[in-house]
Amino acid sequence: MRYVAGLILLALAATAAFADHHALNLEARQPRTELDITSIQIGEDLSIISAERD
Repeated sequence: MRYVAGLILLALAATAAFADHHALNLEARQPRTELDITSIQIGEDLSIISAERD
């Protein structure tokens, strides 16, 4: 029983260490701007959002 509990704890510790190492960090590549959405086409494999700016 101790062997099984030890394996479970080891697996949980390894999962937590792996998840912390691969944190997702996103950075904006362009400055933000406001757009007006002109149309949205939703499909099964592809969706298209059209927008324009003044």
